[in-house]
Amino acid sequence: MLFFWLTAMIPKLSPCDQFTMSCNSPTTSQLAFLYSSLCLIAIGAGGVRASSLPFGIDQLDKEKDAGIIEGYFNWTYALAAAAVLFGMTILAYIQENFGWIVGFGFPVVFMFISMVSFFLASSLYVKVEPKGNVISECARVVVASYRNRNLDLPSSNVLNDGMYYCDKDSEMLMPSDKFRYQIMNLSSFKWCIVVVNH
Repeated sequence: MLFFWLTAMIPKLSPCDQFTMSCNSPTTSQLAFLYSSLCLIAIGAGGVRASSLPFGIDQLDKEKDAGIIEGYFNWTYALAAAAVLFGMTILAYIQENFGWIVGFGFPVVFMFISMVSFFLASSLYVKVEPKGNVISECARVVVASYRNRNLDLPSSNVLNDGMYYCDKDSEMLMPSDKFRYQIMNLSSFKWCIVVVNH
């Protein structure tokens, strides 16, 4: 986000003049700086979003906080969506009335405050040791899929068509002919798929 902010602050990094609002074609270096800042934002957001939910669950006691854990994901996604809506509304207002420098400056300042508070409270967090290596596990999946690329699918007379996974002592759900799809030509629509329950 800091690099993105720099594109608004440093005139040589932007093809537009913020005072006259006239824009020229961007140079190669301006585009490279912009794309690299967008790439860093995407990498950072991907890392934070992928790890924040499991990290939050690790802070809770599985036995004492069972009721909280059930609603944790719902509340996390609801609050994240509300924060994005609120933040984008405020940022759009700030950028329209105070300019891009102030508009990009707010997220940078808040990101800096959140990073500092996260690292200051680091000693209070529950840190679960990783089990295994993620990269080696992904490599194993790629190698196994490459080795099995020429395997034939099971025949249709195998139980469950050989395509369904069932846990031990679970109830097996077999495909049924309960739903049937019909394609009808309706005058107001080109084609419509209707599900008929038998």
